[in-house]
Amino acid sequence: MKKYLILSAISLLAFTGCKTNVPSSNVNNNQTNSQVVENNVTQTPSTELSGDANSYFSAKAEKDWIDVELDKAEYEYRNGSLSADEFKSKKIDLEDRERTLERTEDSLEYIVERELSVYDFSGKNIEELLTEKRDVEKQENELELEEHKLEDEYRLGNITKDEFIQKQTSIVERETKLDVLDDSIENALERLGYDD
Repeated sequence: MKKYLILSAISLLAFTGCKTNVPSSNVNNNQTNSQVVENNVTQTPSTELSGDANSYFSAKAEKDWIDVELDKAEYEYRNGSLSADEFKSKKIDLEDRERTLERTEDSLEYIVERELSVYDFSGKNIEELLTEKRDVEKQENELELEEHKLEDEYRLGNITKDEFIQKQTSIVERETKLDVLDDSIENALERLGYDD
C-alpha cells in the first residue's frame, strides 16, 4: 500500500510538472504578437529610403523653418526689434532660399511618392480599410500637434535652427508616408466600390 501511494505521488508530481513547465515565453510571445498586430494596424514602408527621399524631406523641413522664420521676422519688425531695411533684407533672403527649396521639392516629389507607394491591400475588405484610414487620420492629428509644439519651441528660443530642421525632417518623413498611405487606402476603397 505504501509503495502504491509513493508511486501515485511521483506520478502526480510528474504530471503537474509537465503542466506547469509550459514555457512562459510562448505565452509572452502570443501576447507580444497580439500587441504588434494591434499597434501596427497601419504599416509603412520599412525599406531604406533613397537619397532623393531624404533630400525631399530635408527641403520640405527647411521650407517649414522659413515659414516660421518669416512670421518671427514680421513680429520683430512690428515690435521694433527689426528696422524696415533689416526686415526687407531678411525677407528677400528667406524667400530666395524658399524658391530654391521649392524647385528641389517639385523635382523629387513624384520620385518619392512612387518610392513610398508599396502598399498591397488585396484581400482586405471595406471595413478593414476604413479602420486603417481612421488610424492614419489619428496619427496625422498627433503629428500636427507635435509640429505645433516644435514651432513653439523654436519661437521661444529653446532650440536652434539646425535642431528644428532635424526634428522637422523626421516629422515631414512621417507625414509624407501617411499621405501616401492615405491615398493608397482611398484608391483601394474606390476599387471596392466604396463611396463616402
